[in-house]
Amino acid sequence: MKTLSFPVFFLRLAVLLALPVTLPAGDASTASVATRSEQEFAHANAEGKNPEPPAAVHVFNRPVLVVRAPLMGYSPYIRARGIETRIEKLIEEGTYGPVTIDARSEGRAVMINGHLAFIMQPEDVDPATGMTLDEAVDEAVRFLKTALTEAQYQASPAYLLNAGMKAAGATFLAAVLVWLLGSLHRKLRPQVMRMTKLAGDRLV
Repeated sequence: MKTLSFPVFFLRLAVLLALPVTLPAGDASTASVATRSEQEFAHANAEGKNPEPPAAVHVFNRPVLVVRAPLMGYSPYIRARGIETRIEKLIEEGTYGPVTIDARSEGRAVMINGHLAFIMQPEDVDPATGMTLDEAVDEAVRFLKTALTEAQYQASPAYLLNAGMKAAGATFLAAVLVWLLGSLHRKLRPQVMRMTKLAGDRLV
């Protein structure tokens, strides 16, 4: 087995310490959205109904809603991916709100600054929650607004400047640590070599 030398080992350690760590966003309430869809699908399969599986919609790594029924011939999975694509495009264009709700014949249309984000129909509501369509839409809108707020903040100059300063600070600290370890290694190496030579002479 190849053994890393003293400076190489600590150089790699310093680089790892300088890397930023990103934790997934979300809380127990938003995580339960996807969990409910999985439980519902498993229950329906156990009863032999074999429906199309529900599909969770994520915006900025946050669960927003679960699509449970086809709409205009599109499966829940295709609907969910289409919703994500539309919202991601709006975010890229810098559109974060306002978020409004329009009543339609299919159900409730959720709009972002007048642009369609998604339509929630009565069949998309999880019966196990006991929610009405309007209550389920309000919950989805609340999750959507949270995701949009976070996306807007992370696109702001203040956030980018702060992230850049943190990255620069971490890089500087890593460089200082590497320099200190290198200096320590250079100072200790002659002593270690002398001690090793003395120990070797005593064994001869």
